[in-house]
Order: sequence, then C-alpha cells, then structure tokens
Amino acid sequence: MQNDPPAKSGSKASRWPAQSIRQLGHKGKKAGYKFPRKSHSKSHEISYVDYGRMFLELDNSSLVLASGECVLIPAHTSHSTQSEQNRPFSFLNIMYDGRCPAALSKKRLVLTPEERKLMADLKQESESHAPYHGDMLLLKLNLLLLSLARNHRKQLANLPIVGTNRTTHNHQIASRALGWLEAHLQEPLNPEAAAQHAGVSASHLRKLMKQETGKSLSQHLKTLRVELAKQLLMESPLNMNELAWRVGYTSAPHFCTVFKKETGKTATEFAKSLGQPTI
Repeated sequence: MQNDPPAKSGSKASRWPAQSIRQLGHKGKKAGYKFPRKSHSKSHEISYVDYGRMFLELDNSSLVLASGECVLIPAHTSHSTQSEQNRPFSFLNIMYDGRCPAALSKKRLVLTPEERKLMADLKQESESHAPYHGDMLLLKLNLLLLSLARNHRKQLANLPIVGTNRTTHNHQIASRALGWLEAHLQEPLNPEAAAQHAGVSASHLRKLMKQETGKSLSQHLKTLRVELAKQLLMESPLNMNELAWRVGYTSAPHFCTVFKKETGKTATEFAKSLGQPTI
C-alpha cells in the first residue's frame, strides 16, 4: 500500500477516469481465505489476479478470475472475495476515486500483454518511494483504464468461440497452454505436451504464444514457478533445496538466481519482508 497522500490530477481532472488513488497493495492469500461482503460508498475498486484463481460475489452475480484477469467494481457494489477450489492466490487491489466505465464494470476482463505490463508497473511503483511516486501511480492507473475503455473490452472471455473469430480462438489456445503449464510446474518444460493439450502443433504454439502474450512458454513457466515459490514462502518456512524442488528446479543455486532476477530480492529477503503470513 502506498504511504503518499492521494495523488490529485490537475485542473482538468474530470477528463481522466481516476482522480485519486486511495489504496494500492499486493495481497497474497492462503488456501481457504474468505473475506465477508463489503461495499464502498465513494471509491471504485480493481482486483487483478497475478497468481492462482479468485472467486468473487458481486451483488447478485458471481465470477472467477484467473491469473492475468481483473474486474472493476463500482462504488456501492456489495462484494466478497475468497479462494477458488481451496487454493492460494495473490492479487493487486486498487481503490480509486473518479469514474468507473459502466461498460467495463463487474465483468471478467482478460488483460492484453500491454495491460498486464501496466499492472506490473503499478505493483512495482507501489513498492517504491521514488520522486513523484504518487503521480506515477495515478498516471499508470489512468493509462490502464483508458486502454481498457479504448478496447471496449468486448472481451475474449465474454465471446463465444466461432470459426470466424480467430482472435478469440487464438486466445483460448494460449489459455489452454498456460493452464497445462500451471498444472505441470514441477516437470521439465515439454512444449509438445503443452501444444497437444492446446490442440495445435508445437511450432504453431510457440509463434502464437509470442503473438498473444509477448512471452515464450519458458518465460511463462519461469514466472509461474516464481509466483508459486512466493506463495510457498508466505505459507511456511522452507529451506532453499526443498523450495527449489517444490517449484520444479533441481538446482537450488539456479532457482535462487532466477528468483532474484524476477523479483529483485533473494528468496530469504522476500521471506523476511513478509513477516508473519496473513490470511
């Protein structure tokens, strides 16, 4: 969560979706987590899942968010959050004042690679205290909201798969491949098996993954393994050999190198920064 006062935009604030940020924080939750229903009288809320799956109830509806997906929750919306399928998850939570586009609200939004990069930038900026910290957060949040609005988010997640809808079909293939990776994190990368699960050839999957996500299968696997390692560190103390093995690495030094490159911290530093795990 940022400690700066809420950043205000200038004299033309009404032109931007977000006028100030009330809260921004990254939260890791254990399996079985459940938060009771709540609502906010003025602020809108964005929940973005970067690991695992999260179940939400919104007024009289419900939805499940997977990694790379978010939902915009307008003010006065009654909502509750819990783990899905009794598994741990982590998410970026943003509360802001301003406008919440009605066309986007209370829908499962599958973010593009550029939008996921903006979410990662928001998370990174929230953990820094560089000059103009609050202004940079507000700028990046508005860029994200404008990107969502520009694309209208007639989302891949909300469209049926039909023969003429190539974009939707490609997204579904990429999603199936990522689902296979998440289910086989402890195994060596097997592009042929991932491609078979997704229903395409390995060469086609490699090309499609780059087009759809901007990352290769090996890059996605590395990210998923690091996110799982962070979850394990939040849940219980583990030595580096055991932690490396649990996330698919046979070499603890190699795992430690990857973890630091991905997070900017060693696994030990990350564990110490958590304090006591929260639920």
